[in-house]
Amino acid sequence: MVVCSLSEDEKLSESFALELRGAVTRVARWFDERSAVLLRAGAIVVRYPIDQRKSGDQRALMQRFADEIRAVAGKMPIVVQSKICRRPADYAPAWRDCDRVRDLARRFGRSGIVTAEDFGPFPVLMSAVDTGEMLAFVDRLIGAVVRHDGARGTAYVKTLATFLDHGCRHQPCADALGLHVTTLRYRLSRLKDLFGLQTDTPEQCFALQLALQFQKVIEATGGAMALGATGAG
Repeated sequence: MVVCSLSEDEKLSESFALELRGAVTRVARWFDERSAVLLRAGAIVVRYPIDQRKSGDQRALMQRFADEIRAVAGKMPIVVQSKICRRPADYAPAWRDCDRVRDLARRFGRSGIVTAEDFGPFPVLMSAVDTGEMLAFVDRLIGAVVRHDGARGTAYVKTLATFLDHGCRHQPCADALGLHVTTLRYRLSRLKDLFGLQTDTPEQCFALQLALQFQKVIEATGGAMALGATGAG
């Protein structure tokens, strides 16, 4: 199943919705005559038989949907593909998953083909958090570090992320960064001294990893969602 919708959360007129559905239907039926196209909650939903051996064809099909809608609407839509639905009972959770990704894409200014993986390992959590709260969370935990790196060309965010990714083990982290372990220890001490960051407990590490994942998504918007303007000295 593929869900296509415009980036804005707008109510489509009946005639315009039918025009968009017609454009998508032509592509879907070209791909497979058994395809079905319907309108639901402001989106165009396409159900079609899938051949797992032709994943490249599926990607090309999703791009065709996006191009057809853009030609009619004058703007690039959001296109989300669900997991394979093998039974009728699979469609309801597949719709919820697609709707969650569609909502995140709108909130973060994404369009075109969008997947849950674009939002890191926490799309369910992100969909439940208000965007403002998410930005405040990231800003509170690592905002000063992000701004310091941007202003001074340092690599504290990368150092922190790599350290956490390696289970807070010094030598594997130093090896991954190409640093002497003494240099790594100095950077980590500066993270504590300058920004008060602590990695002493599992809870602190998880919170920082979550903030770093959220920050990756924020950066992927191309600066559309900026952190606060105040920085660390």
